Amino acid sequence: MRHLFIFFCLCFASIFISCGDGNENSELLLTNSNIAGTFSIESLTGEENETATSTTGAVVDLATSFLLGDTFQVNLTINANGTYAIEGLYREVKTTTPNGGSTSEITSILATDTTGNYQLNGIENTITFTANTGAFLVGTYTVNTLSQNRLSISKNSEESLGSNTIRRKIIIDFIRD
Repeated sequence: MRHLFIFFCLCFASIFISCGDGNENSELLLTNSNIAGTFSIESLTGEENETATSTTGAVVDLATSFLLGDTFQVNLTINANGTYAIEGLYREVKTTTPNGGSTSEITSILATDTTGNYQLNGIENTITFTANTGAFLVGTYTVNTLSQNRLSISKNSEESLGSNTIRRKIIIDFIRD
């Protein structure tokens, strides 16, 4: 009987301890009021691939680059009225490997001071930033995660320069302050 009592006490204690506030990481509906707040960048990663297409249609990889941001001192403020501002400094390390060449690394300290308007598309789960000043956060991003304390966005883009094509993907993770 004593062992049964101890067993029930342990079960009760484990259930009580495991109960937490499950709402802080649950997904929120993409609305202006849910996304409004002040955020800090937690991580910024990206990849860039450059290819060239010959006159015969053959595609050749020219270079692949990886971006990694760190040392973030950047604040993003998203207002429920459809405006945003992002400002601060961060370090970006770009590692580039050309096809058949040696890898190079460029480290830059970058500043951002961008303000503008945003528009949400709840059906496609996107946010489109239109800058009035600056150019750091511009264009349409997919909202990967929106919760009480996190916002994760990503953007895929493609740019053609003559016979060359540059494909970029960037992922930015934010923590709500």
